[in-house]
Amino acid sequence: MLVPSSFNDICQDWWLRQFVGWVLYEQEVTLPEQWTQHLRTRVVLRIGSAHSYAIVWVNGVDALEHEGSTSPL
Repeated sequence: MLVPSSFNDICQDWWLRQFVGWVLYEQEVTLPEQWTQHLRTRVVLRIGSAHSYAIVWVNGVDALEHEGSTSPL
């Protein structure tokens, strides 16, 4: 799936094109080893846009919730 995009516009199945509801987008990220060796290293996660409502999970922890427009998080 291309990001950013609207999966409704990309998918060919009629039921996906009409879908309204929750969607999960999952991305696995591996940090460079030197970032994880020093506890004082600050890592910033930037999400280009999230529409309407979003929950961001990091290592199984609810790190951020966003409600509103498609502003970057």
